[in-house]
Formats: sequence, structure tokens, C-alpha cells
Amino acid sequence: MNKYNIIAIDLAKNVFQVCKVSPQGKVLYNREISRAKLKQLLIKEKLSLVSMEACSSAHYWARYAKEAGHQVKVINARSVKGFQTKQKTDRNDALAISTASSLDHIHSIRIQSVDEQAMQSMERARNLL
Repeated sequence: MNKYNIIAIDLAKNVFQVCKVSPQGKVLYNREISRAKLKQLLIKEKLSLVSMEACSSAHYWARYAKEAGHQVKVINARSVKGFQTKQKTDRNDALAISTASSLDHIHSIRIQSVDEQAMQSMERARNLL
């Protein structure tokens, strides 16, 4: 059993869905939050497991959460899909992320640095030519 709260974040451009789950699996809240409020939340929360689906902005938020002292788990979106129940909504996606991150056999991807992301962008741009 996980000994930390899980803060699962469904990433978006402006408004994020954040689901906080206790170590016992109880949903403490599942609400929308702005970008500025998310930064405050990550700084103010006690040590937690912060989880999110992998995407380009996930690396930024993962680095931010690590700097705030949290453990971070960035999960491949394919691994999260199997835990979605009901219709696809931000609320249900955040809950699925929290469920997937609580399992030991669901592994995290490596978090890239700013330089690594820049190099990856350049490489992908070159491949377009």
C-alpha cells in the first residue's frame, strides 16, 4: 500500500483537473484548478506522489513537482487508458491516473531535462524535412 497521498493531474493548457487520493484509496478531492493555483498547490502540499500522463508539458510539471520535494510518476497514456471508467472526462481521467499510479507494475517514464527536450524537438523537426 502506498504511504503517500497521490496527486493525479490531468494536464491541459489553462485549467487542470487534480485528483487527490489518500494512502487508503479515498478520494479527498477531484477538482479543476488554474495553472497558478497548481503551482501553489504543489509547493504547499506535504510530500506526495504526483502523477500525470506523459506528454511534452508533463516533463515541465514533473520537474516542478520534484523541485517542490514530491515523488513523481509520469505514466504512458496507454497504461492509464485501461483504468478509465465511464465516459472520457477530465474528472474521470484524473481518477484513472491516480489508480494507475498506485500500482507498482505501472512504471514511470524517464523525466527529461529542458536541454533534452530541446534536443528532441530539434531532432523531430529535422525528421520532418
